[in-house]
Amino acid sequence: MTNKESIVDIKATTEIGITVLIEIQSKGNEDFIKRALYYWAYNYSSSLNRGSFYDELKPAVSINITNFILTDENKGHSCYILKELNNNNILTDHCQLHFVELPKFNFKDINKRENVDNIHKEFISWVKFFKGEDMSILMKENTIFEEVEKKCRTFVNDSPVMDKYKKREVDTYFFNRSIELDIKKAKEEGIKEGIKENKISMARNMKNDNVDVNIISKYTGLSIEEIEKL
Repeated sequence: MTNKESIVDIKATTEIGITVLIEIQSKGNEDFIKRALYYWAYNYSSSLNRGSFYDELKPAVSINITNFILTDENKGHSCYILKELNNNNILTDHCQLHFVELPKFNFKDINKRENVDNIHKEFISWVKFFKGEDMSILMKENTIFEEVEKKCRTFVNDSPVMDKYKKREVDTYFFNRSIELDIKKAKEEGIKEGIKENKISMARNMKNDNVDVNIISKYTGLSIEEIEKL
């Protein structure tokens, strides 16, 4: 797993060499689509070593799980590939971008459906997992979550890993906080600079009208030395 300044949350390679990218995001907007496309393109191109041939490129699949509405699709899972606009022919199977939008899933309606196959049941269980369903309930639906719970406990109890994770969270917080303070400072300095310019402009106009420098200083807050230099 990597931080948000890096490439993806999870990157894996299947037995046949397909790159799978998994990004999990709780907040965002339509720019997340560009981000997903950028990460896909970066990983697809970087899989080819210098001097290698293009036929050595392997498909890259981007799976993006969001806890916010991202697309105009009615369904919770959508998949985008490269197609010809008019005849709908697929150009290549090397590009797949999946978007799983958690808020679009209505489990009450799903549970009422009949003949839901095992693949869909497993997919639904994983969606519940990402939405924060109780692990004891998930383990009753699918035994795979017993292993998931073990992995989670191992991760939490692994001090070096957790220390690294916490450090990343702290570094990210203070990095973002530093940017916020820099922006705030810049705004404050900009406001102060604008006020200063207004005072100078007022003082210059008053000086051109032969107003006494003491009066100018009183109403603008500028020193007599500053006024005399105008």
